[in-house]
Amino acid sequence: MFTIRDKQGRVVAFSGRLLKEKKNTGKYVNSPETTIFKKSNVLFGFDRAVGEISRSTHHEFIACEGQIDCIRLHMAGFRNSVASQGTAFTEEHARMLRRVANSAILMYDDDAAGHKATIRVAGILLALEMPVKVVALPDGDDPDSFLCKHKPEDLQKLIDGGESIMSFQCRAEMAKEENPKSLDAVQRVTKAVLATVAKCTSPVLRAAMIDEAAGLLSLPASALNDEMEKAMSAPRPLAYAPTPQPQAKNDIEPEQAEPEVDEPPPDETPFVPEVAPVNAHKTIPPPKGEMSLMEFLLENEYDADVARLLRETDSQSALSHDFSRKFAEAWLEEVDSGTDHFAAFQQALDESERTLFDRILLGAGKAQASALPPSEIMQEHVRLLWKAELERRRGALPVDGDDETIVRRMELTTRIKRLRQAPWSVVEEIIASERTAAKG
Repeated sequence: MFTIRDKQGRVVAFSGRLLKEKKNTGKYVNSPETTIFKKSNVLFGFDRAVGEISRSTHHEFIACEGQIDCIRLHMAGFRNSVASQGTAFTEEHARMLRRVANSAILMYDDDAAGHKATIRVAGILLALEMPVKVVALPDGDDPDSFLCKHKPEDLQKLIDGGESIMSFQCRAEMAKEENPKSLDAVQRVTKAVLATVAKCTSPVLRAAMIDEAAGLLSLPASALNDEMEKAMSAPRPLAYAPTPQPQAKNDIEPEQAEPEVDEPPPDETPFVPEVAPVNAHKTIPPPKGEMSLMEFLLENEYDADVARLLRETDSQSALSHDFSRKFAEAWLEEVDSGTDHFAAFQQALDESERTLFDRILLGAGKAQASALPPSEIMQEHVRLLWKAELERRRGALPVDGDDETIVRRMELTTRIKRLRQAPWSVVEEIIASERTAAKG
């Protein structure tokens, strides 16, 4: 059992190792979240490490995965170590550390899941202009097992010789390729690396990272700069934080809505249903709104509030593409289990699906920060998903239908317009009504 302490060292919760492992359950079980315990803003060991970080010459911290790893590091004299509390490293964790630290050392497991976590956490830290160094322990060791076999001086040598995040990612990405020197492999590796560089907000640090990546990939730095500018200047139809639609000043209840001509507003294109070819999900990418949602979900892994909204609004049923539904299902499984399901998810993808997943990874890397909490951003994604779903339902109705069909078309038109501007409580009512209608 471990005590979980807040920034001031006060016990706010507990964590314990399962004696008998369960399927789809992590190795550790934490106290449930409460008013004083939020996993997203509690770092294990932070109360002990904060003084050491602020007193050290370079104001550097070590981030590791587990509580045992963190305890072992402290016992060995590395008292600037912290671990995320049974959840993914968050932006709030990074902001906590940024107040006392100037740079970071990431010491995660040397496997596929650990590599993914390292690159994701590096992106969060780079967004706060914090240089990142990576220490990959040999022989599959984690900090605990390494220090059980070696002296602290041996770990210090590895820390002193740690590699940059660019060196680490280039090496990790090229290791995935059967022929890393082929043109398509170079393109994939370059896109993945630039997705990380794009998150860095410091022009100086970003320029240094591009120069280093150019040397590692044997490419001109000017070419990477051009590719970066092209990627960052490309128009994005739906940003990471969708712009909330203005609320109507006089919101009319559905039964009081005035009859309207069943025509789309002047600024909208009428919805025309398409006849999808066989295996359309293999050839036609998901709609832009669904791609944006998947980028957002990837950027907010393990977020319980986002998962709750996805489930409560049954937004999976509003996804029109097979890949989008598979992605959402894998994401929810990851939230439920607290483990990395996306490693297995990626391995099961075919070539065309992997291309889609790479696009989502790159899009998540270019996502813009927002002052809105993830739950409010998710509300806007849900609003737009259901608006597209209602447009599909309206487009599927016969134009020359009977009176009941005409009434249904008018009802859908009214609800589509209300989804664009109604407050969230009304959006929930509309979604609930449509779900009931679909079941009936």
